[in-house]
Amino acid sequence: MSDERTARGRSGERLAAAYLTLRGYRVMARRLRTPAAEIDLLCRRGRTLVIVEVKTRRAGAWVEADASLSPWQRDRLARAASLLLGRTPWARAVRVDLVAIDGWRVRLLRDV
Repeated sequence: MSDERTARGRSGERLAAAYLTLRGYRVMARRLRTPAAEIDLLCRRGRTLVIVEVKTRRAGAWVEADASLSPWQRDRLARAASLLLGRTPWARAVRVDLVAIDGWRVRLLRDV
């Protein structure tokens, strides 16, 4: 991955963390590695454990950020969710959310 793409991704993760914090999420970890997948942001919202995938695209990119989450990635995130729920005794539920960042437009898609 190029340095520019890495920097854009890290910037997107910081923006997503701030966006989620303002909406009542508590960011517990960033870039968490599990046997199933790397999780961009691990958050808590009440008694729900929320795995957040962050997709960042430049303004005017051919494919919008929310369309770039592949079935393969969804499957890996679902397996990571299953692993983490078993290790988190306080959590009553787990879900996977997507923060899609296109240029400066930020959208939260719940339960992808």
